[in-house]
Formats: sequence, C-alpha cells, structure tokens
Amino acid sequence: MNEKGIFSTLVAFFLILAMFEIIAAVEKQKRGAEEKIIFSSALQSTQKIFENISYDIVYLSREGKALKKQVRLLPFDYVLSKNTAAFSEELPLAPDILQAYYDFLLNYAVFVRPHFQDVNISVQTVNSGEALDYVVRPQCLVYRVINDKKYALITGGTSHGCLAPFSLSDLNAISLRVTFKQDDFNRFICNIGGGGCQRLPFDPANTNPFIEIKVYNGPTFLDSVSKHFDRTRVNHVFIEPKSGGGLIKTWFGHELLPEELFMLEDIAGKKIRTDLNLSFEQDVESIDFNGFNARVSKPLFDINFSNKP
Repeated sequence: MNEKGIFSTLVAFFLILAMFEIIAAVEKQKRGAEEKIIFSSALQSTQKIFENISYDIVYLSREGKALKKQVRLLPFDYVLSKNTAAFSEELPLAPDILQAYYDFLLNYAVFVRPHFQDVNISVQTVNSGEALDYVVRPQCLVYRVINDKKYALITGGTSHGCLAPFSLSDLNAISLRVTFKQDDFNRFICNIGGGGCQRLPFDPANTNPFIEIKVYNGPTFLDSVSKHFDRTRVNHVFIEPKSGGGLIKTWFGHELLPEELFMLEDIAGKKIRTDLNLSFEQDVESIDFNGFNARVSKPLFDINFSNKP
C-alpha cells in the first residue's frame, strides 16, 4: 500500500473514532440531563410532602380554610395581624380538649405514612402532659400552654430554632382581657414594682414594656390595671372573684424563672375567657409549633427535609 493509501486509512480511522467519541459524549450528556430531571422531580415531590406535613402541624395559618381547620384542633384561638399576635383560651380547658390534641399529634404519623410509600417519614412530638410551645417569629417570643389552667410567655432562643434570641426591646405591650362568664369579679390585688393597682397610660418614651389587664363581665367592662413594668422587680396582678375559692394570678416579674416573661394561672378554676394580645415593634411573620419534628427523606437520592436540625 502506498503512503497515500495509508494516510487515507488513518484519516478514516480517526474520523470513525472521533464520531464514536462524539456519540458517547452526547449519550453521556443525555443521561446526565435525564438524571438531573429525575433528581429534580424527586426533590420537588419530597419537598412537597414535607411542606404538606409542616403546614398541617407546624406552621399556623393566617387565614382561610387552613386556619379554620387548625383552630378546630388547637387548644386555643389565635389571630395574626401586622405587628400583633393574639391568643385566646377558655379556662380551665376541658381535659378532653388537651388530650385530643396530644392524641392527634401522636397519631399523625400513623395516618400520614401510608399515603406516601415512596419516601421515609419519621415524626417526633411531645408526649401527653408536656408543655406546648408556639414560637412567634421573628421576635422569638414563645406562647406556652402548660396545662388546663396555666399558660406563659417564654423568651425563646436557639432551642426554638431562632436566629437570634428574644429581645425585650422588640415588645411594645402585653394586653390581657379576662372575661367572667358570670358576675364574679371582686377586686384586683397588685404589686407592680412595689406599687399598687394603677391605671397609667402607655408612654412611647418609656423603654420598659407596658402591660394592661382588663376585666369584663360578659361584654361589660368592669375595671383595669395598666403600667410600664421592670421585669427585674416584683410584678404581679391577682384577680379575686366574689365567690372565693382562689385567685386568678398573673406574674411578670422576677418571681418567675429567667426565661419566663409572663404567666397566668386560673387557680380559682373559674370559667373565664382570656384574650392575650402582644404588640411588637416589627411585623409578625409567623407562628409555628416547636414541639413537632418531621423528617421526610428519599434515601435513593440522598434527599432529606426536616423542620429541625
């Protein structure tokens, strides 16, 4: 074979080799694109399942049907509006209301797993009788349901998934309305920073938080106490019913634990409604339940979603 023939054969060989390499590269690129599409689909479907679970339990809705559904299950009512968060409870809570909520939390995973068989779902939540914590974000103030007669406001931190701990400067005012089901209010018993029961107005120049406690008999206003307070001092306002049997107590000073900002206990066991309104410097973005950890994973793709680390 002459040199020209040898050269032509080599050119043809290298062209064929290059063509196979191009085909292989195209197939590899195609497989890569298909794998990305499959992974993206798996990621989106897993994330959707996680979000559905989270919005069922963890995140409290602002409005619409989701809010109505959640309120039917929760042991309290709530309202979010711009820079305020409000919580309402009928005290003492009926025992079956609290227990029904604990049962719902514990049984949720049992009911949800069969609906999503292509992912792994694990759920951890509070046990019956444990406190229920709801975090107001971004302020990181926690509304805690302690039992059927007691609730509190807790200064949250990293254990509540907050980027920054609660700062007292973020809180403008605490407004509490206590409504008796029957005419049973006798008087206030107060010690606010060493002073008695006063009705002082809100002062924008005062950097201490403001508290106002009003008492109603049904729709009829009866009396109120209001004042800026220093939480390092002794601060409490007790409500004495006419019928005796104990007091309705509120604390918001150093009688409480360091992480406790405010606490109410219906020691008297009277049938009352409490409406607790919290006003902040900045808008409230959300309220979420801190006692529930859902983890949704798809091991084949190493995909994991969790509402806690």
